[in-house]
Amino acid sequence: MQKPSKKKIIGAYNRLVKESGGKLVGTKVFMRETGFSPHYWRGGYWRSWSAFQADAGYTPNLPTDRIPDEVLLRRFAELALEIGSIPTQADLKLKRKEDSSFPSDSTYRRWGSLEALLTKVSEFCEEEDQFAPVFDLLKLGTSNSLDRRLESNEIKGFVYLLPSGKS
Repeated sequence: MQKPSKKKIIGAYNRLVKESGGKLVGTKVFMRETGFSPHYWRGGYWRSWSAFQADAGYTPNLPTDRIPDEVLLRRFAELALEIGSIPTQADLKLKRKEDSSFPSDSTYRRWGSLEALLTKVSEFCEEEDQFAPVFDLLKLGTSNSLDRRLESNEIKGFVYLLPSGKS
């Protein structure tokens, strides 16, 4: 396929936007409907999808504002109070389905590990009297820490089995 011109790519995008009632379409829909791979627009004529949309005459979607840590921790603690246990990823997803204002489960990954998230929630709940029951739940050992699991099971260590020679 010969490299399409900027005008042809923009024309295809404008057609799709018109067909969708003026709603901007994303890269996946654009590729599926036009057959234009990112190779033609990202690094070909434009540096990003947003730059392409701007050149086509549209205001690209703005990135979502970051939810403050305190809001995330509060919402997590509120859910813990509501369900009476430390929320799992499934609990976070279910809550989001029933309440669109609840943060997405992926938002809670900003702390990296579950252990780090629960540490932050614990610190938050310790300062807020209304979340004392959540703080108590966390103190009971919802930790994924290896050391705590070893202590609770009275495991003294590990045995590593390594293959030796050829089989």
